[in-house]
Amino acid sequence: DLHSFPTRRSSDLPASTPAKLDFGAERDTPVAVPHLPYAPASHGQVRLWLIDQFEDSGSRYNVPFAFYVDNSVDAGALELALQDVVTRHEILRTVFEEQEGRPVQRILEPGKAGSLLTVLTVSPSEIPKTIKEAADHVFDLAAEAPMRAWLIRTGPGEHALILTLHHISCDGWSMRPLLHDLSVAYEARIHGREPEYPMLPMQYADYAIWQHRMLGNPADPESILSRQLAYWMGALRDLPAEIPLPRHHRRPTFPSSRGAAL
Repeated sequence: DLHSFPTRRSSDLPASTPAKLDFGAERDTPVAVPHLPYAPASHGQVRLWLIDQFEDSGSRYNVPFAFYVDNSVDAGALELALQDVVTRHEILRTVFEEQEGRPVQRILEPGKAGSLLTVLTVSPSEIPKTIKEAADHVFDLAAEAPMRAWLIRTGPGEHALILTLHHISCDGWSMRPLLHDLSVAYEARIHGREPEYPMLPMQYADYAIWQHRMLGNPADPESILSRQLAYWMGALRDLPAEIPLPRHHRRPTFPSSRGAAL
């Protein structure tokens, strides 16, 4: 049950005032708790899961990165390094199952995420097209690990490495620790050993459990989540459905997501 966690209360806040994000003494600290193999999806993950269910979002919420590598690359060591990173970070081997109409995180056992690396050899002229295809990979959130990698060879000692992740498993802050841990793992694997990492104090699932516990059950009128929702529904109730800005084109019935970068 997604809402079976202890409810946090904020009875000292006036009903007319939106609760701030800093809940002071009422905000405890996330800690590692037993949760394998299931954990609740965080509220942000639920939002992305719903978009994936009800819209043809395709690759709209992908987070791709491409790097050129002017050196030889050991594809076997890179595959092992990717598996090391996925073993270290549960969120990178998490799929999302539907239970009673809601998503839950199902954390795959280490080694069960399948192959993460595709190795291709293409001509230099094909690189932009190949990178775009890798960046546009459509993830099956219910069955597929939310990270894939492509190593593209264009000539002796010339490579491009593309990492594509789904936003349900990462954000901008995630990239630095991800690339650091991948570098540490690759350095170890090319020397025939396993990487040595400091133990992580918690995983993303621990944060999701803490978030549900802190915000509480929306069915409880005294929970922080319920009070926040009630305030903002009242504050936004009389806003117009559309702001009448002048524009050159008719607003589409459904968003197309078509656009360009200039």
